Amino acid sequence: MIKPTLLALPALLAVMAHPTTAFRPIGAIGQSAVLINGVIYLHGGLGMTNTQSNLYTLDVTMSWTTSSPLWTDRTYDAGVFTVPSVYKNVMWPSPDGSSFYIWGGASTSVLAQGGFAQYKIATESWSTPPATGSMPQQRYQSSVTWTSSGKTYIWGGYANKFTG
Repeated sequence: MIKPTLLALPALLAVMAHPTTAFRPIGAIGQSAVLINGVIYLHGGLGMTNTQSNLYTLDVTMSWTTSSPLWTDRTYDAGVFTVPSVYKNVMWPSPDGSSFYIWGGASTSVLAQGGFAQYKIATESWSTPPATGSMPQQRYQSSVTWTSSGKTYIWGGYANKFTG
């Protein structure tokens, strides 16, 4: 008589042998991206029906084919923190490359939440960073540049009822 655990073995092997496909981020427009230490971080965007707060990474130091890039979904790193669900926002790295910031952007149906957030790479966590100086009104389609000492300059963009 064959033990029940041995009967399950062929089914388990069949599942394990099934080829898997690479993860592909949800298609969107108006996403923001930054390259830090060989990793591309991709945030937000406007999907088919609404704005997104998704975060994806792609390690470009590793080999991969263009038909199957090795994307990683980091959306759930947010935990209980509410990451702004926006598109056409700006994104820039911290001076030491340990984190990045997002600011501004627009939403499709509600006032964009917060509009300023920081992602810490080592802890894979989001937070609201302290800001020095006066914060400009949240906008979308802005431009950003930064210095090696950590100063950030944001200018231009549009404001409407969904930006704040």
